[in-house]
Amino acid sequence: MTFARPWLLVLLVLPLVLGFVLYKPRSRRREVVRFADAGLLKELKMNPLPLWRRRLLFSGILVSMALMVVASAEPQRIGAIKSSRSTVVLALDISRSMLAEDVSPTRFAAAKSAAADFILAAPEEVDIGVVGFASGAYVIALPGTPREDIIKNLDAISLAPGTAIGEAIFTSLSMLDSNGWVQDPSNPSVSLPKRFGAIVLMSDGATNTGRPDADAVAAASVSEVRIYTVAFGTSGGFIVEENGRVMDVPAEPEPLEKIAAATTAESYTATTGEELSEVFSNLARTAAIDRGWRSVAHWFALAAVALLMLSALGWSRFAARI
Repeated sequence: MTFARPWLLVLLVLPLVLGFVLYKPRSRRREVVRFADAGLLKELKMNPLPLWRRRLLFSGILVSMALMVVASAEPQRIGAIKSSRSTVVLALDISRSMLAEDVSPTRFAAAKSAAADFILAAPEEVDIGVVGFASGAYVIALPGTPREDIIKNLDAISLAPGTAIGEAIFTSLSMLDSNGWVQDPSNPSVSLPKRFGAIVLMSDGATNTGRPDADAVAAASVSEVRIYTVAFGTSGGFIVEENGRVMDVPAEPEPLEKIAAATTAESYTATTGEELSEVFSNLARTAAIDRGWRSVAHWFALAAVALLMLSALGWSRFAARI
């Protein structure tokens, strides 16, 4: 939790000082009783409030004052921020390792089916773009493309050798940049944020060509773009090359976990088509939700008012009466 106006927290000293003054032991009571008419005091029907109860009610007032000070400092926490429009780029691994049959019928067939579910399940206010990557990164569908056309484009994908995750991230960032920023009409040299963007990246391996992941992650961090990652496949995957040689292609989740962690996003693993569909269905609903600092001052203010009302009610009910 952080505060928008932390300097106002200095005012917390006021209820502390007031509490010290109110609870400070006094000797005046004895003097009053010494010079009072004892007979008169007996005739007066006093119902004094017990000391512990008075202190409890005073404490409620002091705590409510402290809560109001905290509320005025505007405490904030990370939370979901509603956006009228958002863009999510789905980056799919289309390397030849996706031909592995450790996932039925193949990793690639299961990934295409799950990707189609992701595209159809995303909220209407979310524009979907798709990038495919092998030795390089390729635009399969620009954000805003009709979803039926995006799914048709998925069916036309051809697999290729190599895995360039860094290039996929850079290409995805370019799509978000062109779709997510507009010029300020009053100052054309200034760009204003138009919509929130995120990347969902699925792969079964690690980068072996193109720019390093670290460079791409640094660029994403500067743009405040989160990259959700999904490692797909099992440790026992293999493919048979054209010359008959068997090549092991185990899934490698570690590099993807680092990418997600560096951009404050989540990483997932899926070893079956069903698990991948479940992960994609969840990301279709959550990846497009922006997160940022949200004010929670109203909760402190409500707590202060409620405590103050309870204290006032206590005084009206239990205060001493003559």
